[in-house]
Amino acid sequence: MLTREFRTIGVRCTLAPDRTADPVPPGAARFVNAASTKRLYRGHMVIRRGLRSVLITLALYLVSSAVVGYFLFHAQHGARGLEALGGLREKLTEMDGELAALASERQDWEKRLNLMRDEAVDRDLLEERARAMLGRVHRNDVVVMGR
Repeated sequence: MLTREFRTIGVRCTLAPDRTADPVPPGAARFVNAASTKRLYRGHMVIRRGLRSVLITLALYLVSSAVVGYFLFHAQHGARGLEALGGLREKLTEMDGELAALASERQDWEKRLNLMRDEAVDRDLLEERARAMLGRVHRNDVVVMGR
């Protein structure tokens, strides 16, 4: 049996005579060739590279899923998200009701203003406004006082 130590990779190999292979001529030294040592070393690196590629792939998937999760969270709960949309719709409905009330009040005021124009002054409206401003009452008016 031959023993040889390979200092470059820290492996000690013991070789037994190979009975199936071609016989080695007598006096020839039987050493491990460079291809087998590279195979041992390269096999270690292949495992390391495979592990590295799996870890890098896993890290990329984790980072991309975190980014997608961030955007999905803010699409639901953000200032302009789906939850805020419901609040905005309620506010819009409330403002539509307020707009309708203000539009009817404006029409009432425009109608009263048209009655007081110079072309055709409504006597009843003029008399009503004068009494309200001066605090006077006609002698035939009935005044009802509340508590």
